[in-house]
Amino acid sequence: MKAAYDVAGFALYFRAYLSLMLSSALLAALLAFAASFFIHYVALGYAPWASVALSLILSFAASMSALAGYVAAPLYRSYRWRGFIDAALPHAANYMLALSSAGVPVEAVFEGVAEANINPALTSLARRVVRGVKLFGMDVLTALEEAARASPSPALAKLLRGLLGVVSTSGDVRSFLAIEADALLRAQRDRLRRIVNSLTLLAEAYIGVVVVAPLVFVVMALIFSMLGGAILGLSPDLLMMVVILVGVPALSALFLLVLDAMLAGA
Repeated sequence: MKAAYDVAGFALYFRAYLSLMLSSALLAALLAFAASFFIHYVALGYAPWASVALSLILSFAASMSALAGYVAAPLYRSYRWRGFIDAALPHAANYMLALSSAGVPVEAVFEGVAEANINPALTSLARRVVRGVKLFGMDVLTALEEAARASPSPALAKLLRGLLGVVSTSGDVRSFLAIEADALLRAQRDRLRRIVNSLTLLAEAYIGVVVVAPLVFVVMALIFSMLGGAILGLSPDLLMMVVILVGVPALSALFLLVLDAMLAGA
């Protein structure tokens, strides 16, 4: 979790984030227990022991949900930022090439990238380099290494470490950036081609799972209902409502998450 948090770009220190996570989990458990006990004991008239048992189960579920959310947030954000960086990196590399061709020093190149505001992830890492040099008095090599360690994108980390090697050996920064920009553009074309193929498969899966399958299930449930039967001991009408009101929206949300993750690198 710490590795994902370090490259996710959160402003809080990791220990402060852990404290916030544990506090939120405890608060969620207490609120869930209080609300559940009130509903079961006061509103529904359950026995005290049953109300306490159900409230403990729900409070544990609420606490685990809060913990899972805090654990998933850095993973999701680092994955999203990696997609944003990979999508914009070829254009950023060409922009850096144009600046270096004009004889601009490396730290000023990153200052230009930060001011260009290409996307939040790249801007944050470019500002990290500028801040390290201008505010904390680091040399350019140390600032580049720090930014490479904080990058969620292996492609950007490779570019930064390559640039670090070129600068440390007094090499030709312009030639290095020209080669890297060309390689990144070719990799971007291949990645977009793969994304288009994946979107085709996802569209077919969506039609089959979210459109056709619920319709088939509803037709079968209607037939069972007319015949007076049951499905797994449950009423067909109840199952139809669950599928329509819960199943279809949940599957649609799942496909949206998958689509969002795929298009993050488009």
